[in-house]
Amino acid sequence: MSRVYVVQEPLKMSPTGVAVPRINYATLTPFGEVRFCFTWGEITDRTLLDDTASYLERARLALATFGDGDYLVPLGHPGLIALCTLAAAEANEGRIALLDWSRVNRAYRVVQIDLDASA
Repeated sequence: MSRVYVVQEPLKMSPTGVAVPRINYATLTPFGEVRFCFTWGEITDRTLLDDTASYLERARLALATFGDGDYLVPLGHPGLIALCTLAAAEANEGRIALLDWSRVNRAYRVVQIDLDASA
């Protein structure tokens, strides 16, 4: 079964003070099992700057089995998106499938990237 890796779980605070999902995860499930690489609120610019190697290692572990048929959803902190994209590319010989939300179509579209396509 395909897997959908969301870089960072997108949550927001409800009026009652409880963290709730910012997106409807059901829109991702047709593409596969949804997994989160990082949790909401665990990173700041300072912690990423101070410990980039640790975050890269966590991204590599989370995406170690990323392969053809899997998808990466670039939601969350830009630094984590960069690290997870790198880790996914490393795990799959430079091939990555991203899911990009189209506000016009109100659906995800697949964006294929092959870093080795010109070789």
